[in-house]
Amino acid sequence: MKYVILAISFLVIESVHAQTFITNKKDLDTDRYKGISGSPYLFDDSVDAILLMRDSDEGHTVSLNINLHESEVEVYKSNQYAEIEKSDIKEISLSSEGIEYLITYANGTFVYRIFAGDRYCLFLQPKVIMETIIHRPPGEIIEKERFKRKDQYIINIADESMTVELNKKSVAKALGKEAEAKMKSTKNKIKSLGDFIRLLEALEE
Repeated sequence: MKYVILAISFLVIESVHAQTFITNKKDLDTDRYKGISGSPYLFDDSVDAILLMRDSDEGHTVSLNINLHESEVEVYKSNQYAEIEKSDIKEISLSSEGIEYLITYANGTFVYRIFAGDRYCLFLQPKVIMETIIHRPPGEIIEKERFKRKDQYIINIADESMTVELNKKSVAKALGKEAEAKMKSTKNKIKSLGDFIRLLEALEE
């Protein structure tokens, strides 16, 4: 009987842990950012992810997005969402548009790893700013607000870290002649993040 009670207690505890990330739920508000153009979110839509909390070794499959303006992880269920306590998050793993993300939270900030190889490791530093656009038609002044993305990419090579932009010149400067030759042979013009990651994969071969 003692073992049955222990087993039931364990299941209850696990159930509580499994529900920690969906407490403090709020109704979705479609007018939350009404009148502001652009998006404050990391992804255009919510994505499926594996969320691992610090108090459990069990990952939870959830639908989430990251509000860069509020610096919050939002988990969605039906017509509600919950903001996850950042310090409780161990890691988030997900795939979006062919890119594998490993997201952790340390020292008060999110760390977004988007490529990991033997030679290179690439990190995204996403950022959203809110700016005011002023229009001056005849006889009036119209102010409109918008969210604007300002992302940075950091690449680790051996013990060095450097900022790199998504263009051939910046990538060639950061990675050197081998990368320059590979871009030429594969006709990779580094027009997107996917192009950059394909280059890194080729260099890792």
